[in-house]
This record gives sequence, C-alpha cells and structure tokens, in this order.
Amino acid sequence: MIESKSRARTLINVIGMPSLLAIIYYGGIVFTTFMFFVIFLCTYELRNITKIKGYALNISFLYIIYFFMYLTNLVEFIVININVIIVLICLLLLISEIYNKNKFSLENISVTMLAFIWIGYFLNKAVYLRSLDDGFQIILSIFLSVWACDSAAFIVGTKFGNKKIAPSISPNKTWEGTIAGYVFSSFFIYFLVYNNFLQINNYIFTTIDIIIMGIIIGIIGQLGDFFESMIKREFNVKDSGTLLQGHGGVLDRFDSLLFVIPAFYIFIKLTI
Repeated sequence: MIESKSRARTLINVIGMPSLLAIIYYGGIVFTTFMFFVIFLCTYELRNITKIKGYALNISFLYIIYFFMYLTNLVEFIVININVIIVLICLLLLISEIYNKNKFSLENISVTMLAFIWIGYFLNKAVYLRSLDDGFQIILSIFLSVWACDSAAFIVGTKFGNKKIAPSISPNKTWEGTIAGYVFSSFFIYFLVYNNFLQINNYIFTTIDIIIMGIIIGIIGQLGDFFESMIKREFNVKDSGTLLQGHGGVLDRFDSLLFVIPAFYIFIKLTI
C-alpha cells in the first residue's frame, strides 16, 4: 500500500511539475483556466469536509460567482461589474438561508463566505499577478519559494524538530522546521533577486524588501498550512481529498499559496 502511494506520488510529480511550468509560462487563458479549475476543486473539497458535521456550503452560489470572475478575467471589454454581481449573489445567499430548513443556517453562511474569501477571492489574485509584465517570473518565484520552504521545513523538522508549535492543530510542525523554512525561503528569494530572475517593472529590491518577501513565503505561507490543518482537525479528516494520490487533495497542495498569493499581492500594490 505504501509502495503504491509512493509510485503514485512520484508519477504525479513527474507529470505535474512540467505541466505546471508550461501553464505558468503560457499565462493568459491557459493560466486563468487552470487557476479557476483549482478554485472549483478546492471549493468542492471544502464542501465535502464541512458536510461531515451537516453544514451545507452553498456551492451553487459560489460557482456562479466564480464563473463571472472567470469571464471578467478573460474578456476585458465585457460589460459586467463583478462587484455588483458579487454583492447581488451574496444578498441572495443570505435571503435563501431564511427559507432553508437546515438548522445550521449561520454555519452554512459562514463556510460559504469562508470558501469565497479564502479560496475564490485569494486565489484569483494569482491571475492578476500573472497578468503583469513580469508575471511569469513572479508566479514561478512564488511557487518555487513556497515549495522550497515546505521542503526545508519538512526535512529539518523531521530530522531535528523537537519543539512542537501547535500539537493540537498540526502535531508534526516544529519550531525548528518553521525557522528552517523561513531562512531557506529568504535565501532562495535573495538568490532569485540577485540573479535578476525575480523582477517587477525594473524595481530595485532592497534588503528590507527581501526580508518582507521571506516573511511572506516562510512565515505567512506556513500559517496558511496551519489554517487548513485547523479546519481538518475541526472536522477530523486527514486529507482534504483523494484526487492526488500520495499528496492528499488539491486544497492540501495549495494551502500555503492561499495565504502567500494575497500577501504577495498586497506587497506589490504597496511597494512597486
């Protein structure tokens, strides 16, 4: 069984990594479609998790919102004010719960809005980042840095980790691993900047900028991991799904990015 999972994990890595690189490289409709496919899958997985306690995440409303968000990303001249659409659908969501006989009305609204903000709205910022002139370098740097951070945190935490951060939420996470992830991701960001790979509109990154980006990747990213772990603990599940054999669910693979992408978006908006 373990050997089978290991083979599946290796196969996904061999096929998935080059495919993702190609998707990021092509950008445009290819990357936008991919990101919304991820958004749809992550929302579906969260719906399945919250169903365990009887909550009814309103996935139909979310898919309608996602569809309009997708259209506005693809068609610049489309006459749709996405903010109006979102407000209208959110109002309909609240009104629909008045007539819902499910006893968890408040919880239903909460998990639905959580899915929209945490998954749909946050991941949609990746489409904006890829649309920038240096979008390919930005998105690839984010993905590579997050994976580098996760790898360093896992290796150091496994071999040398003794002090648990929050055993009730994520028993395998240690301070040693977290610090290693932050340090390694900071050096990785420095390497990308020093070699002129990570550039944004010819902006010259300062040491403070590199430290901030290291914090975004190495600390905020790991907080994203903790946040998803907290949700899984609440509903007593190990993985968000089974789509990616050996890796868990799609939400498990994007948990850090769900915090890193909006944080990086804020950094660029305030800095560049």
